[in-house]
Amino acid sequence: MSTQINNSIDNSNGYHNRDQSFFRYKVTSVAAKAVKNNKKVKSVVIGANVKSISNNAFYKCPALKTVKIKTTKLTKKTASKKAFKGVNKKMVIKVPKKVKKTYAKIFKGLKVK
Repeated sequence: MSTQINNSIDNSNGYHNRDQSFFRYKVTSVAAKAVKNNKKVKSVVIGANVKSISNNAFYKCPALKTVKIKTTKLTKKTASKKAFKGVNKKMVIKVPKKVKKTYAKIFKGLKVK
């Protein structure tokens, strides 16, 4: 199972605005316990618009092996390794090259590539 926390979410449940287009929402954060205790999720993609990842967002997701972070907007104040508490010890976080050093500090103790 793969989860994608991408740049936007479509309101694709059949509700339209007047011009018949779907509403779009930019995903800017991953909430605490967003994927808590999910035993099936193996990979996650966090989109470029995400500015924060709350503590315990991926709490106790033992099958989680890969997290690809596309955003360059995370800071020590908006993310920490506590977001990945209780995940697989072999989990790898893939990040953009230009923020690798910064993200390695933010997610200290986790494998950041």
